[in-house]
Amino acid sequence: MKALGPAEGFIDVVVQKALHLPRMDTFGSCDGLTRLKYQNKSYDTDVRKNTFSPVWNQEIRLNVHEVSKAGSFPLEIMVFDWNANGEEDLVGLASIPPEAISSMFEGTLGATKKHKLHLKDAEGQDVVGHDKQRTEIHLTTQPFKRFMMTQAYADWEKFRDLERRS
Repeated sequence: MKALGPAEGFIDVVVQKALHLPRMDTFGSCDGLTRLKYQNKSYDTDVRKNTFSPVWNQEIRLNVHEVSKAGSFPLEIMVFDWNANGEEDLVGLASIPPEAISSMFEGTLGATKKHKLHLKDAEGQDVVGHDKQRTEIHLTTQPFKRFMMTQAYADWEKFRDLERRS
């Protein structure tokens, strides 16, 4: 059966935790905030204050407007040190490349995949934490497709509507 329009989907991302964050504040540790960016939309976690190992376990749903084009965009992950004055300091960046996003929809839909990514600074160097270990972010991804209307269903709806009118 032919679908009417492109297939849509979404990716449920659970931002679990970060480990080995560097000291970002003069008096304290780090006030961690994670921002995901996909298809030109940004999604933020809550702030976890005064910790080198923030735990979020926060689910964020990313909309995928056309599954066939899911591999056109990376999933960008940015970890910031939140500041009360509204100016966030970048801790580090990571990403899931476009081809990995595309392969999520080619595999078993609904399958959860774990990701452990090392953060890089703006120059592409590893971010080293307060404890001299590489900084990392842990998250899971779980893709789903929305079932689209098929031509057969559309024809049935038209027939049903005609029957109701008569």
